[in-house]
Amino acid sequence: TAPANAALSFTGALARPAKNPVIAPPVEPKMTARINTKTEALVTPLIRFVNTGSFAILPYVNHEAFYVWIVKRSWQHPHYPRRSSVHEDKLGYSPRRQGTVKNIRLAIAQIGPSLGDLERNLDLHLEYVRRACDEDADVVMFPEQSLTGYFLSDLVTEVAVPRDDDRLNPLREASMEIDIVVGFIEETADHRFVPAAGYLHKGDWKHIHHKIYLVTYGLFDEARDLAAGSTVRAFTSPIGRQAMLICEDLWHPSTASIAASDGADIIYGLSSSPGRGIAGGTSELGSSETWHTLNRMYAQLHVCFVAHCNRVGYEDGVNFWGGSEVIGPDGESLIRAPDFEEALVVATLDDSMLRRQRTRLPLRRDENVALNGREFTRISAERHRLDVE
Repeated sequence: TAPANAALSFTGALARPAKNPVIAPPVEPKMTARINTKTEALVTPLIRFVNTGSFAILPYVNHEAFYVWIVKRSWQHPHYPRRSSVHEDKLGYSPRRQGTVKNIRLAIAQIGPSLGDLERNLDLHLEYVRRACDEDADVVMFPEQSLTGYFLSDLVTEVAVPRDDDRLNPLREASMEIDIVVGFIEETADHRFVPAAGYLHKGDWKHIHHKIYLVTYGLFDEARDLAAGSTVRAFTSPIGRQAMLICEDLWHPSTASIAASDGADIIYGLSSSPGRGIAGGTSELGSSETWHTLNRMYAQLHVCFVAHCNRVGYEDGVNFWGGSEVIGPDGESLIRAPDFEEALVVATLDDSMLRRQRTRLPLRRDENVALNGREFTRISAERHRLDVE
């Protein structure tokens, strides 16, 4: 029931009867501030909007308390439920909270993993985790399939691991000291084998991303042995709002746009990119130049940090060139690893960089996510209709 001081303060009946009326919790005494015109101006349109839907909220005379209650999202609508623990972590960080990156030291572990040797690669990871801790890093990031090697083919079933596999316990223990971004092949409960990027924090998986776009052109044939993921999600940890993407994902602009729209202040890009081509008029590899352009573009357009970790070494005669880097929200390189050799490099990511650039270029603020959603829904429906026809 409503508190004793509850009363209708706005004239007019509801647009239609409420199917699922939602009543606010009792108002605490400390919230009984006087009504002011500014708060009423904010709350009145919100109540009118809410009451035109399939539910109603009983407005209170105490509009200050009601407004605070709305902002804290203490109400729930059956069709628009409060975001669950999938989007709001156990630490209570708001899923939309941004600008929380404060003096984070990010280590990029540019390694050359051994093909199909999980045990040896795990030891290599622990070595680089120790080195990152010595550098006072908060996070250490590894490349795509860093635990397994890349051209696995028939080795996939031998090196794929469930996320709770005991063989990963040393990494879980290491993550008590430093957060770890790692690449592996996950075996799902229904025995699919999916390229994965996992974020370990205090011994638990904070988030696992499955590669959306498997490469099937040129020298690649990932879809023969691997399954694709189907979601892009940002996630929150004590260092801020982040997202992970894997190699080919970043060649499809929609994935980075989704991650940024979901609030990511840092986008981690894990890759196993071979060296190919020569950039016109330079001695730089074409693939290196292209990746640098992509990283810089995403950082600038989405006004966020982009961390790209690429591997080095050889597999089946194919060379992986490295060149890992961290790009700031202004598009400038904060750190870059050397080409063709293993290295650990560390960059500092500071919230002041985000604030300065987002103040100067409010591109993220002005992004029309609702427009994107409507138009992509329309396009998808039209494509489906054409496919059916």
